Amino acid sequence: QHESMTKASLQCVKCSNPSTIAGAEGKNVAYCDGCYGEMLTHKFRSALGKRRVFKDGAAKEALVVSDGSSSSVFLLGQIRDAIQLNPHQRLVMQPTIVTIVSSVTEGVLARVAEKESLVVHLAAVMRPSEEKVLDKGRDAEEEIRGLAQLLSSCKSPTSRDEITRILKERLILRLAAELQLSTVLIADTADDLARLSLSALCIGRGGQISEMTGGVEKRKGLPTIVRPLKEIRSKEIAMGNRMFGWEKEVIYVEEDEMKKPMGYSIHKATEDFIETLHTEGFQATVSTVLSTSSKVHPDVNPSSLLCTLCLRTFSKDMVGLCPPCQSIMDEIPDWSGIAHLVQ
Repeated sequence: QHESMTKASLQCVKCSNPSTIAGAEGKNVAYCDGCYGEMLTHKFRSALGKRRVFKDGAAKEALVVSDGSSSSVFLLGQIRDAIQLNPHQRLVMQPTIVTIVSSVTEGVLARVAEKESLVVHLAAVMRPSEEKVLDKGRDAEEEIRGLAQLLSSCKSPTSRDEITRILKERLILRLAAELQLSTVLIADTADDLARLSLSALCIGRGGQISEMTGGVEKRKGLPTIVRPLKEIRSKEIAMGNRMFGWEKEVIYVEEDEMKKPMGYSIHKATEDFIETLHTEGFQATVSTVLSTSSKVHPDVNPSSLLCTLCLRTFSKDMVGLCPPCQSIMDEIPDWSGIAHLVQ
């Protein structure tokens, strides 16, 4: 970071102190430690403020989704700090925090449950719709084995990654409904959303990327999804966690999966593509992708039905599964375990 700074940027852009950290805005933008932390906090709070998420009579209760990652730890830390401010500045919000575990490695769920109060595994989404996903009396390990079998049966890494993403989103919506919460905060960063935009475009979800990556996503009959970290880069969050002392709260639950040869999916290819462009000096790649995605809107009728799997509007003339979801289901030999999700 220091090597990329020019002499003109050796002074903090916010104050007269010497800069210590290069910003993500460009090679000539740098901050001192104090101003860097304030900048990150401002991005988070302005994301909620300018979209009036908890204003204008909106419900103050919200589901906050965590997975133990660096970005979710940052989100939880920012919420804690914002709630503890003085009455004129604090975030008026009542969060319900749920940690979602996606790892199919045996014993991981129990290990995370020792640290977090409200934990649910991704496999819970495979339960019948009349059953609760927060029911701790179920045989979680048996459900996890069922999920692992479903994912391993996918014919391509792309279909496996996409069905995992969809199942997680369905679980989040189901949790919100079960807890009777109309607002959900998730920890998607700018990098996450840029990768999602490109992979969704490649898969055939081009008309859906504006709502999939928006700061606030509203779908008819479903909870509102808020992405308050949309304008913050993953590297900024990693630095922020270290500065604020939150780094020790990160839970590394995917280490075993990372060691396995999982194949090369479209999702992984877009991640490498964006990272390579950024490494080679194209600093505006992420912001450009997100800016373009926000301008793409589908040609659909507002009264159109939603896809029964991804729950997104996809065509004014079609019903049932959207083409990308149909393609995914065609690559899963036995999807009886999630049949209730497409009914």
